[in-house]
Amino acid sequence: MLGMMRVLKILLVLVLLWSIPVCTNSQDLYTPGSSTHQYAIWFNNLPARSVEYYLQDLYKFIHQLETKQPRFKDQTDFLRYVYYKVHRKYLREYRSPSTMADLFEDGTYDCLTGTALYAIILEKLGIDHSIVETTFHVFLTASIDNRMVLIESTSPLDGFIADSELINTTLVSYRQDHENKVWARQDYYKPLQPVHNRVSITELAGLQFYNQAVAAYNSHDLESALLNLSNALKYYPSPRLKEMMVVMLNTLDQEDNIDPLIKDEYLSRYRHLRHPTITAYQVN
Repeated sequence: MLGMMRVLKILLVLVLLWSIPVCTNSQDLYTPGSSTHQYAIWFNNLPARSVEYYLQDLYKFIHQLETKQPRFKDQTDFLRYVYYKVHRKYLREYRSPSTMADLFEDGTYDCLTGTALYAIILEKLGIDHSIVETTFHVFLTASIDNRMVLIESTSPLDGFIADSELINTTLVSYRQDHENKVWARQDYYKPLQPVHNRVSITELAGLQFYNQAVAAYNSHDLESALLNLSNALKYYPSPRLKEMMVVMLNTLDQEDNIDPLIKDEYLSRYRHLRHPTITAYQVN
């Protein structure tokens, strides 16, 4: 009898663990500003483990960093330590597009998820920072010891940049990258001005959905693309994302293999965005 009670307790624990809602199925976690988990929206395609497991692992890691911080007289050196420690533990292989679930599951990441991870960690450590979105890229700057540091998550060896001249050179290279990529493709929408915005961690999550939408669209999975882009617009209704929705609506008009109810729902919901066809692209 005692053995049976022990088995029932174990089963109850397992049910509670695996019934923690994942973002794609939780209205609360998909609500901007939800207090349930401010970072849970990043785990929209969680494969096997729960959001709780990943976040607890991350918070434990951050606590370990906090215990090291008082040992550094120079906080720039501490931030450098954090940068390489994060890369060794979490960021193993660059692959675009990737999701935060990919990052925690097997270490694959892109500029969005890598930057988001650093932003979460710096926020918890109380280090002032800004997330910067450009046309094709995302990076992070931090303010520490009265100086600016640039954190390029996709460069494991030299992505921590504290030298002011090198920071300026890197920023120029981002602008040149925009020009080279945009003007090399005649079929791409060419914005009048390059994208260069400071964004919040929540808006950055919107860009993760946007990248997934672009990938699905390029794979001719229009329903998945529309779902991801709708989620993206909840968190970051920027001109770039609205433009991509117009592209999809124009495609949807010509699509005969989608449920008419789904088709009418999207066309009705985003009717106000319609204007001539344009082409969008991923943030890498």
